[in-house]
Amino acid sequence: MSNWGDSKIGVYSLADIADGAIRTPPPLFSGLLLDNTLTMIAAPPYVGKSMLLGAMAVSLDSGLPLFGKYAPADDKRVLMIAQDAPNYDYAGQLNKLMRGFGLDVGQRALLDTRLIMNRGIQVTDKDFFTELEKQKKDTDFNVLILDAFWTIHGLNENDQSQMGIVMARLKKIREDFGCAVIFAHHNRKKFAGEVPDNANYSSRGSSAIPASIDFNISLSRSGTRVKVQLAKCRGSDDEGLLFYDLIDVDHPEGPALELRAVSLGTTRLGQVLEFVATERVRKDIVAHMTVLYPEMTYAKACKAVDNDLRLLRAIRKVESVRHGVWKACME
Repeated sequence: MSNWGDSKIGVYSLADIADGAIRTPPPLFSGLLLDNTLTMIAAPPYVGKSMLLGAMAVSLDSGLPLFGKYAPADDKRVLMIAQDAPNYDYAGQLNKLMRGFGLDVGQRALLDTRLIMNRGIQVTDKDFFTELEKQKKDTDFNVLILDAFWTIHGLNENDQSQMGIVMARLKKIREDFGCAVIFAHHNRKKFAGEVPDNANYSSRGSSAIPASIDFNISLSRSGTRVKVQLAKCRGSDDEGLLFYDLIDVDHPEGPALELRAVSLGTTRLGQVLEFVATERVRKDIVAHMTVLYPEMTYAKACKAVDNDLRLLRAIRKVESVRHGVWKACME
């Protein structure tokens, strides 16, 4: 039974709104994500979703910038419910990340992120909110990280009404606990030859999932380079596209991993964007790419250019001025 009639949470008058009772949240990571939002990190398997969640936790806890670029908000306390990998795997990843951030033994001793690993916790459990309240009193967390989405419910991900229930509970956490909620989810499988659709709806399961979130971070990976597309970003004018490299770092204590931001200009997308600063015909863009990448066949260059232009248009970096002619958008 909903208590909406008795609760003051989420109940406002137009006068309240005119008086600024509701404001856009401050940044969680400056230039990337807003605080007090519901964020999904979506990607195929083995791209690094859990690694990114771990990096976010270390960044928020230590105050060090994510990817060496995006400053975290102050005074953040993270609760991470991790149920997608064995405990030793999470421990190995987090140790590599902490070393990669350059934290020494003394600094690591000050970190207070709480991890609850592989306890079978589901947001649909009858006592979930009671237990979460206990964690709130104990840790005063204001960021909740969930790895991964499939582990936190026992319902049918393809069922609109069932996923509506799950997403409503995640939004309730965001509102009632006043915290940012970040979870990892898998992309759906695509059929051979399928044309890429709206990146916001590329995740597995019902459209109720991406429809309910505030931020959708879509990941893809080639070798050690990860492409990040903000497929959805409510209330934010932050970057729509970025890249970071996974860099193994020498460390006396053991394996270390750094996630380092890459300038768009050094990527193929950046090269296409630079080339279309003036109007360009598609065939000239393709020819330019075959010069920059001589190992690329003409057919592969055509496919790469079409994919790059489609993505750049989706994030409003380029526009088609007429059939087959492209130009960078004015800032």
